[in-house]
Amino acid sequence: MVFFPLVDIVLLLVIFFMLTSKFITQTAHNIDLPKSRTATVLEDKKVTIYITKDHDMFLNDYPTTMDKLPGELTRILEADPEKVVILKADSVTELGYTVGIVDIVRECGGKRLTITTEKQGAQ
Repeated sequence: MVFFPLVDIVLLLVIFFMLTSKFITQTAHNIDLPKSRTATVLEDKKVTIYITKDHDMFLNDYPTTMDKLPGELTRILEADPEKVVILKADSVTELGYTVGIVDIVRECGGKRLTITTEKQGAQ
């Protein structure tokens, strides 16, 4: 008898966290984006490439490697060449590594490429 109110509270908390977790848009990749004063929001058909600080790479949330990226990206961009390729690289990722990804995107037919940043002052 004493446990019934406790069970009710626990169920309400579970429902609350299930509902609020739907509003979280950040992906599971641990990426600290660089800051920019001119950041804008892009709403369009997109392909996203994530690069973590350990150089782990994801293409649309699926793990990939530098060797597999050209084939996978070419297949996606051939289906719709107007897709925007969004590069989300951790702020400590080496510039040379990021430029290598940009070169791959261009070679695969990526006409529209953007690099994601966070607006300065945003957390």
